[in-house]
Amino acid sequence: MNARYVGIDIGGTGIKAGLCDTSGALLAVHEVATPPQRGVVDVLDAIAHAAKTAAGETWDDVAGIGLGMAGFLDIPKGIVRFSANFPQWIDVPIGAQIAHRTNKPVLVNNDANVAVLGEAWSGAGKGYDHVVLFTLGTGVGGGIIAHGRLVEGAHGMAGELGHIVVRHEHGALCGCGQYGCVETIASATGIVRLVREAIAQGAHTTLREVTAKAVFAATDDALCARVIAEVTDALAQAMAAIAVVVNPQRLIVGGGVSLAGDALLEPLREAFARKTPAAVREGVDIVPAMLGTTAGVIGAAGLHVHGRA
Repeated sequence: MNARYVGIDIGGTGIKAGLCDTSGALLAVHEVATPPQRGVVDVLDAIAHAAKTAAGETWDDVAGIGLGMAGFLDIPKGIVRFSANFPQWIDVPIGAQIAHRTNKPVLVNNDANVAVLGEAWSGAGKGYDHVVLFTLGTGVGGGIIAHGRLVEGAHGMAGELGHIVVRHEHGALCGCGQYGCVETIASATGIVRLVREAIAQGAHTTLREVTAKAVFAATDDALCARVIAEVTDALAQAMAAIAVVVNPQRLIVGGGVSLAGDALLEPLREAFARKTPAAVREGVDIVPAMLGTTAGVIGAAGLHVHGRA
């Protein structure tokens, strides 16, 4: 039998299912809109249907289904404790429910973990056993691969890299309740905040709109250059902190902010070199993510191949 795995990325607006082979190659993708009322039964039915549709005629070859979604999850038990995308869902045993609907084994994990797993399996981390992913979007997420396995921690909370504190004085309040998390600086939201606060204090800028994309495109603007330096300094500090713990071979940067390319990566590499002990930074690459929006479905499928550290 040619084993296949289905990975499903469950979002508030869309459910994306992907069929992968044992090498992590994406063979087919099927996407549907999330049922508008987001009720438990309707969403579970939509997930099961998306899985079967993505697999098509190869459904009998599917050896397992992986689910990735944002929220507070009991990963070992496959239970959604709470998800902001699905506020009606409290303690929903999503793993057992999808297994019941599909008669396939199901594994569940959070969206950042499956993204790093996807990049490690067939993306920018392929061929490396020790990989860390930082995703820079509305917030900052992350995930860790050690010895070729996903690191979840005792209660599934490992890899919350956005909540590494990098500003111990005058740090902004983070959604997690702490002050000075890297998420408050290096996310798209944080970048916009930094620019707007500086403008409110009298700083001049040529920007016509304040977005993270515009900031990285305006490197000749003094304010933008200053914000980019602060963002890359904070992100490099978080990377240095995780590097001395994990000693990765590769640090991967994904998410919408990463689309800035070298405008982000070049100063980030320089800052990381300044902040990390030589013995730790030796041989560490900082590279962009490769899989884009398919990382989640590929990584979710890979839960059955990689498992826990």
